[in-house]
Amino acid sequence: MASAGTNGTDGTDLGTVLTTQGDIVYRNASGLARLGAGTSGQALITNGTGANPSWGDAGGGKVLQVVTSTYANQVNTTSTSFVNTGHSLTITPEATSSKIFLMLSTIGERSGSQMAIDIYQSTSSSYLSGGLGRGLGAIEPGGMTPLSASFLATPNTTSAITYTVYFKNSGGSTSYYGRSDVLSSLTAFEIGA
Repeated sequence: MASAGTNGTDGTDLGTVLTTQGDIVYRNASGLARLGAGTSGQALITNGTGANPSWGDAGGGKVLQVVTSTYANQVNTTSTSFVNTGHSLTITPEATSSKIFLMLSTIGERSGSQMAIDIYQSTSSSYLSGGLGRGLGAIEPGGMTPLSASFLATPNTTSAITYTVYFKNSGGSTSYYGRSDVLSSLTAFEIGA
């Protein structure tokens, strides 16, 4: 490349091509050309062979928002069907193409039985596990056990969605979700497409 004020082998003076801080030089169909700086947060995009580069929004994978719900209660059930724990959160996606990544962290306790958890999605009126018998996770009989689950949902809506934790007893005596002295959390991350 030629320095400012000196012609290069193609006769282009970089001092006249580069005019503003942040400029980038690239080769177009006829020679060296200037690409001015994009706007804040944009990324340099290649448009393939035989096309000029441009600035654009970085595609996909961006966290658009995070919503967290904490819960410091203990509820119990002897039901062998999923029942509402009362632990929920509501998120309104910015785009129909967004995905919602959910993370649950809690403590479970069961006496002589297995306990299973699932998350109910209000917009589809269904459980995220798709109706699997033990939902998104289960714990075996014994004492208190940390319990976590994660799931990537594709709600395809910009309407508010409520995600609610459900649990059930898989036979035996009583299952417990959460404790008053342990903070449970349910977090939803909206991921841009």
